[in-house]
Amino acid sequence: MKYKAMLIVLILFLIGLSACSDKDSGYRYPLKIGNSWTYLSINTEEISKTTTIDTIRIVVDSTLTTPHGVSCYRLRIDETWNGNVYTNYQYLANLNDGLYSLGICGMGFNIKTGAEQIHAFPLFAAGIKNVKDNDDDIWFDCPHLLFPKHPEPGYYWVQPENDDWAEVHYDIHESETVETELGSFKCYVKHSLVLIDPDDPYDNYNYYGTYGLIRFYYEYEDDVDDGFGGEAEHRTYTYEVRLIAADLK
Repeated sequence: MKYKAMLIVLILFLIGLSACSDKDSGYRYPLKIGNSWTYLSINTEEISKTTTIDTIRIVVDSTLTTPHGVSCYRLRIDETWNGNVYTNYQYLANLNDGLYSLGICGMGFNIKTGAEQIHAFPLFAAGIKNVKDNDDDIWFDCPHLLFPKHPEPGYYWVQPENDDWAEVHYDIHESETVETELGSFKCYVKHSLVLIDPDDPYDNYNYYGTYGLIRFYYEYEDDVDDGFGGEAEHRTYTYEVRLIAADLK
């Protein structure tokens, strides 16, 4: 009898443990006050092999509650670009079904209008509409799913167009190993197709791992006028963001 009782207790414990594991399983972005990341941002023009290297520094500096009552983390993003430092803030949260962007403040967003590509930091921002450079927080009426909690290859979702975002199509590709200055990381790969201009969409790739964003890659093409009335030269550009340091609490 005693043996049966102990067996029942053990079974109940294992069931409870399994339930907890299922509830807590899945990818969670490492959001915690004090966590910081440093990246290289590498712009390359393929024909001339001209490369510009800058740095990006991100730190989780505070928590707060949105006007909609959702707890989130504020990320301060300082990006060096042509000798200047641009700062913006993004508000993120790990919710029940994945990582969400809930709001923004300041500049530094990926904006494309026709053939014009305005340089901007891409993390959590691909598809966001033009934002003025000011100190006002902008809270989204519709939280934006950046990355699913269970990123299985083939998983697909669409961000419908709204007042804050253009239409964006996402899908998860097979995992890849990414080499960085910190070592090798097995990463989930998210492909984004951004329809800010539906006639000229662009895509990019985000690589997520245990340290958060490990790598971002974007390739685009443009026809450059020589300024003398000659035929425009077709050029290909690549933009890569790669993690080089991290301090996670």
